[in-house]
Amino acid sequence: MKQTFFARKILSVFLLSNYLAGCASAPASITPAISTLASSSSTPTPTAAPSLAPTLPILPTVTTELSTATQSPTPWVGLQADQPISFIKGLDMTSWSSSPYSGKLTDESLAALKETGAEWVGIEINLTQSKHGSTFMFKAQDRTINDVTLAHMIKEAHALGLRVLLRPFVDLTDDPGFDTDSVGLGFNEAQWKTWFINYTYFMLDYARLAEDNGVDMFSLGSELLATQQRKNEWTRLANDVRKVYHGPITYQALWDYRSATPITYQAQWDDRLAAPMDSFYLSWWDAVDYISVSFYFKLINKVDPTLQDLEAGWARYIKAFQQLSQKYGKQVIFMEIGYPATSRAIENPGEIYGTLDTNIQARAYQVAFNRLVGQSWLKGMFWFDWEDNVYQGGLCDPRPTPKGKPAENVLRQAFGAPLVQLNNQPPVLPAFSPDHIVSYDLYSAPATQLFNPDASWNVTFSESSIPAYQNQKSLNVKFHPGGAIVAPMKALDTSPYQWLEFYINPSESNPRLNLKIEEVGGMTFEHTYYIDTCLCAEGGKIEANQWTRVLVPLDHFDADKRKLAFLALSMNVEFIDHPIVMSFSNIRLVGLK
Repeated sequence: MKQTFFARKILSVFLLSNYLAGCASAPASITPAISTLASSSSTPTPTAAPSLAPTLPILPTVTTELSTATQSPTPWVGLQADQPISFIKGLDMTSWSSSPYSGKLTDESLAALKETGAEWVGIEINLTQSKHGSTFMFKAQDRTINDVTLAHMIKEAHALGLRVLLRPFVDLTDDPGFDTDSVGLGFNEAQWKTWFINYTYFMLDYARLAEDNGVDMFSLGSELLATQQRKNEWTRLANDVRKVYHGPITYQALWDYRSATPITYQAQWDDRLAAPMDSFYLSWWDAVDYISVSFYFKLINKVDPTLQDLEAGWARYIKAFQQLSQKYGKQVIFMEIGYPATSRAIENPGEIYGTLDTNIQARAYQVAFNRLVGQSWLKGMFWFDWEDNVYQGGLCDPRPTPKGKPAENVLRQAFGAPLVQLNNQPPVLPAFSPDHIVSYDLYSAPATQLFNPDASWNVTFSESSIPAYQNQKSLNVKFHPGGAIVAPMKALDTSPYQWLEFYINPSESNPRLNLKIEEVGGMTFEHTYYIDTCLCAEGGKIEANQWTRVLVPLDHFDADKRKLAFLALSMNVEFIDHPIVMSFSNIRLVGLK
């Protein structure tokens, strides 16, 4: 996916970001996966995705060696390069964290992915290099999944009966204005040679891991647009990979939507309908088994398009990909295809613009299935994306994940899985009696103030009586983009507590906040979701200039039963590009006695 879709920026080596999320029911009733998004049992289970018609085609079933984790102890056998593959029903799993794919929430998220009817999971691996002109890349401790965790994740996916695609991605860490597609721009021949030597080293390392763990498909790379015309180097890499990995290989190509020099992102998306398709015609497609592409094309220039409008918008792309497949004699995989849950999802499928609109997202999903299923040139699709935290998504989430939104039911219907109930009612937060709880105050004027100005960044904060909550002083914070207030936790054991509770009075409605934690000993955990007002805010929303109670279960961001060194609240740089003032009161951890 385009790096700009989600700003892949880590703001501190030792603090990790988590979007606050989750509903606030008692711990005994908190269950993972889709059940947190379901309405009460008195609501009948729907038989079709609401307000979505006509009926979607059901995709053909893919036979796998294992259908559940307990049916057979036989080791998973990955696909061979020449082995026929049924239509791919896939989802891309991503991790926007400094501890990628680690912890129990990833395993639970994989299980929830399987429940959608998906039969493939694409696992993204982020390598890093500092700038687009660098010739060296590396495995970053705070961005790249370690090999042990990756092997565990592959094993868990196989135990669920999921086939696995590994897709390495090169992420730029210190190059504002440039993305993965710019890697290699301006290289001379010596630089190209050095870059490919280093890149080949890492690809062979991952190819061996893929072979050892029965991975079912391996991608040579993702969206390295400026490198895509280097036929000799890519062909040599493909041949080298085949010596150590015997499954099917592919490469995820990116369309050429820009000139040799960067232009504004808005201009890139505005030109989507005019994007040339010939950049997909790589001279070395014969070196791989399948042609893979990222599909984030604009279908139509129209506000609130109908199903018929969208189906017509697919016509030119279907024709183009059919011609591409015929030219090279290979089928096409959409290794990424997706839409944000926004009003402008059709205009800008790779960016989060516009207002929240989950129905537009669902409509785009439906039309894609209607138009693409049965196309002989298409081998399948990996929908972007399904994050490594089971408590992501929901009806307040504008990001592209389908989880907990009408789009998930479109996906499930097409994949032949049972539908889920979508809860659009405000959450009912439990009230706490002082006699029945234990608590740990992070901020409670005038007695406690644990947030440390010296450990915080890009913020200014102070205590004030305006605005006041229950006649108490509040902690007034001016957040600049990416700013954070940090509270040292002094090895606090969170075992007695089940929730993080606070009251917030922001200058703008529904602010996007991250939660950051570090466990004692340096073991870090991060799961990317923002404060889901549908699930954890009193009344289901946070209004500007008034106090709202927020209650977030600790297990929703893997902060339960740990000894924490730090906890921080930060501004989500992905959604906000200007300062916002927020006031907080009564920030505390709460547990039942």
